Amino acid sequence: MGLTSKLKKLTSSRYGTLLLNTLLFGLSTFSSKFLGLIMMKFYTAHMTPAETGVADLIVTTANLITPIAALGITESIVRFGLDKETDKKDVLSTGLIILSCGFAVLLCCFPLVNMYDKTSQHTWLVYLYVLAACLKAIISQFVRSQGHVKLFAIDGILSTLYVVGLNILSLGVFDFGVTGYILSTVLADFISSITLFIICRLWNFIKFKVDKKVLKAMIIYSLPMIPNTICWQITNTSDRYMVTHFCGVDVNGIFAVACRIPSVITAVSVIFNRAWQMSAFKDESKEIKQQFYSNVFKMYQTAIFGAMGIIILLVQPLTRILVTGEAYFASWSYAPFLIVAVGFSCFSTFLGTIYMDSKKNFMAMVTTMAGAVVNVILNFILIPIFGPYGGAFATFFSYFVMVVLRLISTRKLLPLKFGPVRLFGCTAIVLLQCLICIWQDKIPFALGWEVLCIIVMLFMQGLPLLREMKGQHYLKRKAS
Repeated sequence: MGLTSKLKKLTSSRYGTLLLNTLLFGLSTFSSKFLGLIMMKFYTAHMTPAETGVADLIVTTANLITPIAALGITESIVRFGLDKETDKKDVLSTGLIILSCGFAVLLCCFPLVNMYDKTSQHTWLVYLYVLAACLKAIISQFVRSQGHVKLFAIDGILSTLYVVGLNILSLGVFDFGVTGYILSTVLADFISSITLFIICRLWNFIKFKVDKKVLKAMIIYSLPMIPNTICWQITNTSDRYMVTHFCGVDVNGIFAVACRIPSVITAVSVIFNRAWQMSAFKDESKEIKQQFYSNVFKMYQTAIFGAMGIIILLVQPLTRILVTGEAYFASWSYAPFLIVAVGFSCFSTFLGTIYMDSKKNFMAMVTTMAGAVVNVILNFILIPIFGPYGGAFATFFSYFVMVVLRLISTRKLLPLKFGPVRLFGCTAIVLLQCLICIWQDKIPFALGWEVLCIIVMLFMQGLPLLREMKGQHYLKRKAS
């Protein structure tokens, strides 16, 4: 069977599976993000900017030390759980054993974590958050890797409902403030983990003596993910610490709200990548993979750039709807560059799948570290001068650097045909839209210019894609 025949056969199976899984994960993630956005009005009504800033620092600190507690094992659970040749009992058992050991080591570091004065009164909440998040991640990702996609999607919706219900009780009824806000997420994660454990009878996948080869392979695969994930978190969150340091915890609370506005794009990314990983990790020839990855990445670009442009256009009215109070409304102006940053984090995550598929995570770590270093340096330079605007731009530029480095380094593993003129041209246009949005009071017909940016951007993305699809359709008709 020739390459053309193989590609035709894959079109109906792999793209169909990717679409089905995307829809299932979409049901879960979009409902979760939608409820989260609706709840922003509730949170901003029941928590002051200073309280929001402290809560954000607790979550940020927990996310920074989570990779240490879990030793980066979550991605390994997915990769080896999808591997048909690996005993699934070894996969889950290894994950739980590593989490137990990692969290025990983390407990010994309690005095070190307690040194950060902004969250020192809530260090115990940081630890509970880490434990609950790690356990939830291991169990839910194992369930997903075993093909229980519908259950995984339903659990995502229920987890959000747990958080919403518990937050209404803890903030709206009992007024527990920051403690209630964090404990709501912790309890929701524990409830979700227990539910999945019982429904899927995961005790059947646990054994106390695991295969040493699987243990070694999973650890080798996971170790580069620890600095990779930590650096990823630094890129995502170092601006929160520096905005707090240079501008105050209340300003960080407003900046944290701005960081939630791009959550629609984050939802698109999460939905797609959960489905994408299940379709991408297949044993096939390099030529087939190259075409499959390239086609999907081009369509992904179009969707993400379109989402960026539309959300930037609507950022002011969206913020007005989603938050309570003029202090929080000011967050809209920080959002445009954060929206573009999230878009490029999506591209970076997609390219990271190539490292995962090849089981060569070292370059994933190197490129993420490079992005983190750029982010920290720019934060130190820009935040004292431009405040939160500097932090937002630093986050974007660090992800931009990461994407460029990954496009270069993955060429040895799987060279993508991604359309550099289209990618970087649209980047320039969306950055121009950001500036028009932020300076709209000083620019005549700013709304019209923003709409023009979106039209040009979609034209640059869509026209080559339509031409390519038309060309492929012609070739298929000619072959038949």
